[in-house]
Amino acid sequence: MSPRPPGRVALAGLWLWLACCLGSTWGCNGGASRPTAPTAPAIDLSRTDTPLELSAERYLLQLIGNDLSDDPALPPCSPILVPRGGKFVTTFIWFRWEGDELVGRSRPPYAASLEIRLRRVSSSILGVVVSGTVTGAAPDEYDRIMGQRDTIFSSAGPVALSGLVGPRIRDDALGPSLGGWMRGPIAFRDAAGAVSLCTNAQYYLEPARPGGPHDDPTVPPYVPAR
Repeated sequence: MSPRPPGRVALAGLWLWLACCLGSTWGCNGGASRPTAPTAPAIDLSRTDTPLELSAERYLLQLIGNDLSDDPALPPCSPILVPRGGKFVTTFIWFRWEGDELVGRSRPPYAASLEIRLRRVSSSILGVVVSGTVTGAAPDEYDRIMGQRDTIFSSAGPVALSGLVGPRIRDDALGPSLGGWMRGPIAFRDAAGAVSLCTNAQYYLEPARPGGPHDDPTVPPYVPAR
């Protein structure tokens, strides 16, 4: 048998080398370990450094007293079904920084003397935890959902506030919402003097730019006031 030409041997060796590099999971260095995928950078899900921020726009504030409760820590108001307009008050406030507190107050034409002071407690991926105080009173203003009710919310002493500012949504021009509980001597009354006393009430705040549906009392509400 005649010897194989040298060029054919070299070509066969080249193909073997390419097959090794392209098809083998061990590489061409005779024992190199399998390459691993790049490690994703660590993501901090705690968000413990999120600051307390609320929009400079007007906020709609809803205050709700409870006639029924199965939580001993949050007893119902007494008496129930008083005032006749219900324990539901809507008003509007604006926030501004005063020192290390965000302070919310009403502005004309709204008649509330309410003052809400907020301080940052901590933060997480769920939002920013706040605490604060509530003083003053707020008559129910017109609201597109509930109309206008003969109901006034008032704090009869130191009322503590706790809550959570929800995470901001990207490109959200309005600002975050805030909700939680108020605890302390609270009253819901009407113009005739009927009053119900509470030790707690829920609250909810959301941005509501002036000129929206809450500003037109000529538009019938979804739920007529009682």
